[in-house]
Amino acid sequence: MSNDAAAAAATSPSRSRVKDLAEAHEQAIDRANQQPVSPTLARKTLSGASSSKDSSKPAPHDAAADSKPKQAEDAEAVQQSAATAKAADAAQSPKAADRTLETVPEGKGAEGADGDGVAGDKQAAAAPADEGTAAKKEGGESTASGAKGDAAATADKPVEEETQPLARILEVLPSLGEREQQIVQANLERVATYPAEMPLSTSWTLHFSDTSGTKSASAAAVKDAYTEGICPVFTATTVPNLCGSLKAFKQAAGKVSRRSKAPEGESFGLTRPGMNLHFFRTGITPTWEDPFNEKGGRLTISPSAHLFDSIYERLILLLAGSALELSASELLHSEGGPNAADGKKRGNNATAAAAGNNNNGPVVEGMVNGVVASRRARGDRIEVWLGGKKRKEPAPGPWIDALKEVLSEELGLPEVRTGKYKKHF
Repeated sequence: MSNDAAAAAATSPSRSRVKDLAEAHEQAIDRANQQPVSPTLARKTLSGASSSKDSSKPAPHDAAADSKPKQAEDAEAVQQSAATAKAADAAQSPKAADRTLETVPEGKGAEGADGDGVAGDKQAAAAPADEGTAAKKEGGESTASGAKGDAAATADKPVEEETQPLARILEVLPSLGEREQQIVQANLERVATYPAEMPLSTSWTLHFSDTSGTKSASAAAVKDAYTEGICPVFTATTVPNLCGSLKAFKQAAGKVSRRSKAPEGESFGLTRPGMNLHFFRTGITPTWEDPFNEKGGRLTISPSAHLFDSIYERLILLLAGSALELSASELLHSEGGPNAADGKKRGNNATAAAAGNNNNGPVVEGMVNGVVASRRARGDRIEVWLGGKKRKEPAPGPWIDALKEVLSEELGLPEVRTGKYKKHF
């Protein structure tokens, strides 16, 4: 190649363009090395450099003449852009001054720069959440204040506006008939004088026995097995004690009960023939040979399967509360007695006796010794055991008739009224 050709190649537009591009790349590298502050600053610096590069890109024909002035202008522009970016970062971050004074450990610069960007994003995302939290807090405070206002209004409400049960009874009492008023007043007097601990008139004990495994044994063996197999379950002396013990027993029995048709939690757990429950006065064993039962007998009730448990529980409560004996005594001593032909007259006298206006005879207690519930293959049965007030003393016939009348009314079983009384021996 000749010297003229070499000179022409050295001054050609293509060679000048390559030289300009190389210088532009070197300037970009220098600018990037001068400001490695943060991703935000880097983005701003690069964008500024890119726009500066595009606007100040030298033309091929004057690159040689303007290269040094352009480099000075680019350096000044980069410094101004860096200062502007720092000011913007300081304005956006509330703790920029603190970070300026911190000493960044070696090798942690990039990590800190990334953290600044993440912190900014978290701060931006947290702003709506904080607003929502504040709104919820205000709503909660308004709700709480409203609840307090309702509570204050309730507290300020006069006591007279909250009608008590006794006050309601007194309001309705004048509208009742004379006979009903006497009954209500008598019951209120009894409640007012009743002890707070609510004691029963006597102590009662629930026993359990199972004779299902003695069918093939002799009579003597069955008798011995029956006597030895009677197990006490609980003893109650007060109304709360009785109700609580009954509830606990039924809940435990309901977990193992399968045969009973009673609702859940209402079964007494007699699951197979031969099982028995005995609710008796404490001190009297549920056997015919006991001195209080020896001269007595029993009234038998045969309820349907779905009523078996509920009727037995009702009998327990009536017996423990002395309702059976009191009602039978009042009916016995009222005019006409249980066998009076005029049922209306008998009912009126019984109602008056319940109101405390019976002066025809003493109240008889202590002749119902207990009540037995038995599962049997030939039919379930409930027995009310009667006896005299003293050992080896039978129950009076008229009193038994009065008791059958009361049982028929209380249980809603008319057949009890005509049922037979059977002696133990």
